Amino acid sequence: MADPEQVVRRIADGVLSQVQRVGGYVSKLAVGAVVISVASLLLGIAALDGGAQTVWILLAVVFGWISLSRVIRVRWNVAKLSRNRDALETELLMGMNQRPDAERVVIDLADPEISDEVAMEIWTREFASAPVDSSRMAGFRWIPLAIQSLKQLGVVLITTTFITAMFALFGLIFLVALALS
Repeated sequence: MADPEQVVRRIADGVLSQVQRVGGYVSKLAVGAVVISVASLLLGIAALDGGAQTVWILLAVVFGWISLSRVIRVRWNVAKLSRNRDALETELLMGMNQRPDAERVVIDLADPEISDEVAMEIWTREFASAPVDSSRMAGFRWIPLAIQSLKQLGVVLITTTFITAMFALFGLIFLVALALS
């Protein structure tokens, strides 16, 4: 059987690579969301007055906070995982030693013919996608954080994209209102 530490290093490389890729997507999405949201907020302030303007400012702040707080949380998790690579490797090794069928997975992952992407897919299928048994995850901090960061991408993309699209729509409405007035 292959050296488990070498396999764990390879899995950690794949996990961190995927998590950092998620962080990159989320960062680009955040920049676009901020630009569109601020532009829409400013157009709304210019187009509205009185109570409608106050309501618009409150709605923009609340929905902007909802959208950006998720992005910031994912980026924070990515940074924490990147800084704690050794702890992640230690937990992966402990987890593989605790799991009865881990030897077969380790052998699959140690195959030099398998690319890093395929190795990551095997790890995700065997470990990350299984229902989390809280009794087996007790004492683990970094594996659940890595899984959570990968799984949050869909929610962050949907939420932030939807809110940004609404800001863009309102910005367009405000732009038309300003042009007609």
